[in-house]
Amino acid sequence: MWDWDWLGSYFGLHFVCGIWGKKMTSRHIPFHIIQNSYDDLYRRADEILAKHNPCQIRQELDGTVSCHDTRTNTYRKDQLCCNGCEHLSISGCRVHSLACKMWLCEEVLRTPAGKAAMEEISQLRPELFRNCVPHDFRASRAKNLGKVKGGVTLCRIP
Repeated sequence: MWDWDWLGSYFGLHFVCGIWGKKMTSRHIPFHIIQNSYDDLYRRADEILAKHNPCQIRQELDGTVSCHDTRTNTYRKDQLCCNGCEHLSISGCRVHSLACKMWLCEEVLRTPAGKAAMEEISQLRPELFRNCVPHDFRASRAKNLGKVKGGVTLCRIP
């Protein structure tokens, strides 16, 4: 028997657990609803992360950027989860990637702040899927919304 919550978080899909194996469907949703939903979900996820600060990202005295996990050296060993992403700059992420805002690494999910943040972020999930909001990892808002053609988007219905 698989533990889907653990497996999902391990592969960076914790917030979409429960949709695997669900039928794909095309739905017509007006583009402005998808766009507004994307922006609103991003803003709300950002507020949740700011409130709980589960990742504890900070700039060190030597100029490097660290997080809770890199400082505890338990999971990624000195690399942020977004290390290598084309959108990562010295000052942080340059784009609004909804999937990245709604994901927490396994190490952070073990902390009280991580659990509290993910509990709140998980409450955003129904709107994400109801409005078929595209949300690829490491993808900008423009790239995600660019997948919507004439208000038709392919999504999984949980």
